Amino acid sequence: MSSLTKRDVEALLRDYDSDPVAALLSALSKVWLVSEFTWNDAVDRLQVDEDTRAKLHSCSVDALDDLAKQLVENRGLQQ
Repeated sequence: MSSLTKRDVEALLRDYDSDPVAALLSALSKVWLVSEFTWNDAVDRLQVDEDTRAKLHSCSVDALDDLAKQLVENRGLQQ
């Protein structure tokens, strides 16, 4: 697993409002060092509880915001 750079975090914040899923996928691809995967693949790979996973699969704004916040504050995912 890798950490997000300042530039990666800035890109996530810049792009999040217009397309949160694409912005999160881009950030996650950098964290996981994976070039291509779907949103569903990414959500399934996250270490989250089933309720959060379901909310992310349905693109719940609150769940997306929480994931973005975690990526920004930690420059990656908590392990």
